[in-house]
Amino acid sequence: MDSLEPAPILLDIRMPKIDGVELMNRLRERDIDWPVIAMTAHGDIPIAVQVIKLGAIEFLEKPFEFETLQACLQNAFSQLAAGTKTVVVRNAARDLFGLLSPRETEVINVLMQGISNKAAAHDLSLSVRTVEMHRANALAKLKVKSIAEVVRLANDAELTSASADRDGDDVNN
Repeated sequence: MDSLEPAPILLDIRMPKIDGVELMNRLRERDIDWPVIAMTAHGDIPIAVQVIKLGAIEFLEKPFEFETLQACLQNAFSQLAAGTKTVVVRNAARDLFGLLSPRETEVINVLMQGISNKAAAHDLSLSVRTVEMHRANALAKLKVKSIAEVVRLANDAELTSASADRDGDDVNN
């Protein structure tokens, strides 16, 4: 799927070999977040609820009018375009956090909690000057001027903290 361009998925609930619900589960496991329009000739409320909970943007019962499908596809392409912009921003922010050293990451994580340089130095068993140095280096690498901007960047990166985890767990996934 890595070589495919993101696009809306028109998915029948009843298919040979794998049903639509199972396929949606597999897409979720692979972190594929493309808009799904689910359809079926055998719909019921529990199935509709299940596919919507799995992320389908629409549930259509067959037969449906062409105009209905066309409106759903337009909505799906709009959501895809908005999502693509979000992914680009998230990945760019994560790349910046990936530039930080482990110590810079540690200092930034503490400072993002609203703690002063002096208190951060005490918490991390460092000198105030060392905290200031790591803070300055991190801000330069992140291309920002303040901790408030670091918090915004961490939000863009969808990190729970600035944790540019040295294992790459939060940054690259």
